[in-house]
Amino acid sequence: MPFTLSHPAFAVPLRRYFPNLSIAGLVLGSMSPDLEYFANMEARGTIGHQFIGFMLIGLPLCFAIYFSYERVIRPMLSAFMPNLFGLKRFVRECYERGEPLSLAGWFHFAAAAFVGYLTHMFMDAWTHGSGIFVQHLPGLTVHTLGMPLFQLLQFAFSALGAAVIAIWGFIQWLRWLKDAPRSGTNHSAKLLEYARDPWVWPWALLIGMFTMLIKLLFSVDPGDLSIWFAAPFSAAALGIFGACLLGRSQKHGQLGAGFRLVALWLALLGALKFEAHIYLLHQIGISTSRLMDWIVTMWGLVAVMAVISLQMNRIVNKFVRNGLKTVNKRTLS
Repeated sequence: MPFTLSHPAFAVPLRRYFPNLSIAGLVLGSMSPDLEYFANMEARGTIGHQFIGFMLIGLPLCFAIYFSYERVIRPMLSAFMPNLFGLKRFVRECYERGEPLSLAGWFHFAAAAFVGYLTHMFMDAWTHGSGIFVQHLPGLTVHTLGMPLFQLLQFAFSALGAAVIAIWGFIQWLRWLKDAPRSGTNHSAKLLEYARDPWVWPWALLIGMFTMLIKLLFSVDPGDLSIWFAAPFSAAALGIFGACLLGRSQKHGQLGAGFRLVALWLALLGALKFEAHIYLLHQIGISTSRLMDWIVTMWGLVAVMAVISLQMNRIVNKFVRNGLKTVNKRTLS
């Protein structure tokens, strides 16, 4: 399907029949074959849709995204929402509480990611010219409304998936809104708490626009549609992640550390973009194919996201330790 973000709508319902599957794993796994497009900021891939590609590229990227989401993004979700119609409180109460990242949890996540990957391949089999169903069912190549039926299904399933996700989110919000007044939450206290939320949108826009500009400046053809099909989503994701780094740092009184962390993160991404790691490998006599270069680059991206997320966790822990020391000093005095 042309719209990657619609794929989860066809994977998450399996949770009803297999409750041990991780929803996050199903969501990310269902998009995993296309993740290399967004990592490249171009709709051009290598082996992402093959099983070996899932194991070497898709699954590691799923792990990195989920880890970064849990450590950096999830605690800041409500800061992106307006304080209208209870949206901020809805997100805070329903989506900012994550589950511990235990070994068993990671196993369930990996299993769910593989199931999600299979759903992606199943949907693509109906909607791509190279799909097994398209190749064996002549009816899918019949032209309808000026295009092959399988291509028409691409757009239909994309629209259906996006609509299902939007309607599901709307229903969840309505259900929460119906029960929200019973929570007995102090409204004034909540308003004060929300007022202290960091301003994340300016940072998200600035970082997103910066990364998009860099991509266009160093592209051979900035008008290439493959760039515009992927790069805006990639830039938005990078902007949100960077804004969450700064927002969490500010929230814990470590904004300076947050700026240093974002600078390090962008520098490491730049090094990956310009293949500094490949240059070092060649300098020490290790020659690799272009495919292996790409796989190593993806592993480097996974490592960068993990390291930056862990460093964010250290900033938060430092704030907590300093707070405990202050409390202990006041108690002793």
